[in-house]
Amino acid sequence: MSLVYNQVWEDYAVDRVALEVGAEDVVLLVTSGGCNVLNTLAEGPRRVVAIDANPEQGALLEAKLDAIRCGTYAELWNRFGVPAQRRRDSVYARGSYARFAWVRAFVHAVCGWDAVRRFVNAPSLDEQRLRWLNDMEPRLFGPVVRAMPAALAGVCGMHWRQVLTTLRADRFFLAAVCRDQLRRVMMNHSIRDNYFWHQMLTGEYASASQCPPYLRAENFDAVRAGVGRVESRSGDLTSFLRASPPGAFTRVNLLDVPDFLSAARRLALFREVRRACAPGARVVYRSFSPHQPIDASLNGESPGGFRFERSLSAELSRAERTASYGAVHVYTTEAPARVRG
Repeated sequence: MSLVYNQVWEDYAVDRVALEVGAEDVVLLVTSGGCNVLNTLAEGPRRVVAIDANPEQGALLEAKLDAIRCGTYAELWNRFGVPAQRRRDSVYARGSYARFAWVRAFVHAVCGWDAVRRFVNAPSLDEQRLRWLNDMEPRLFGPVVRAMPAALAGVCGMHWRQVLTTLRADRFFLAAVCRDQLRRVMMNHSIRDNYFWHQMLTGEYASASQCPPYLRAENFDAVRAGVGRVESRSGDLTSFLRASPPGAFTRVNLLDVPDFLSAARRLALFREVRRACAPGARVVYRSFSPHQPIDASLNGESPGGFRFERSLSAELSRAERTASYGAVHVYTTEAPARVRG
C-alpha cells in the first residue's frame, strides 16, 4: 500500500467538542494522517490507540511521533509545517496532499487567479461572503462545471468511493450537496483560520498559529508529554475491536470509515464499538450524506446501546470546516439492558 492521507481532513475543533477527552480517557482513533492522534494528546488522555488498515499511515504517525519525541518544535515545524509544504521532497509531495495541486489548479482555472486571491485575502468575513457569492460560486457551479460532478467532488475533498456511491444515486444531487456544503463553510468561517481550505487554495497554512493544533508552538510540550501513551496498530478496525475486552474504550473517533462499508459491515462495526466501549463513552463519526445516523445507514436495523446526541450533532455538523461531510454524528453509549432471570 502507498500513503493516502498526509494529514487528517476532519476538523479537530469539532472532534474536541464531540469527544470531550479528559485525563482518564482511553481513546480509540483511526490513524489516517496522524494529526487527530497528536491533537488528542494535547488533551492529556490516559491512553490513545490508533489503528489503520494501511500500514503507511501508521508509519507516518510514527515519523511524526519520533519528530516530537526527539526533536525541537522548530524541527517539527520544518518537517511538517509550511516549509515542508513548499518542498517537493517532503511527505506532502505524496498522497492526497499532492492531489490538492490539481484541485487548486482546477479552481484557479475556473474562477481565475485574481478572484481566488481576493477571496483568500478578504479583510473581513462579510467581504469573504461577498467574494464567494459574486466571484467564486457562480463560476464553480456554472453549467460547464456542473457537467463534471467528479471535479466538484474533488474540490470538496471527497474520496473517489464516496463520489461513485453518490453518482449512482444522482449526479445533480452530488452537485447540490457540494454547493451547499461549500457555501456553508466559505460563508461562515474565516478562510485564514480555516487551515483546511487555506492550504487547498494556496498550497500552505496561513501561519504557524493557523494550522493543526499539534503543530502550534503552545501545544508542543503537552503533545510531547503524551507521546509515550500512544499505541499504533495496523489492521482491520472491526477485527481489532472484536479482540478488545468489553468496556476497553471511553472515546472513539471513527472519522468517515462507516461511509466506506456495506450495511452489513457497518452493523458489525457498530456492534463491536458498542461492546468495546464503557457505558457513557462518546463516539463520533462523519458521513458525506447529511442523513446517515446509525439506524438510517443500516436501513433501520440498530446495533442497540447508543444514544444519538441530536442537538450536538446538528451543531457540530454546522461547525465542520472541511466541506467534505454533510453531517457529524455524536453518540454516547448506554449501559446494557439487564436480562431478567
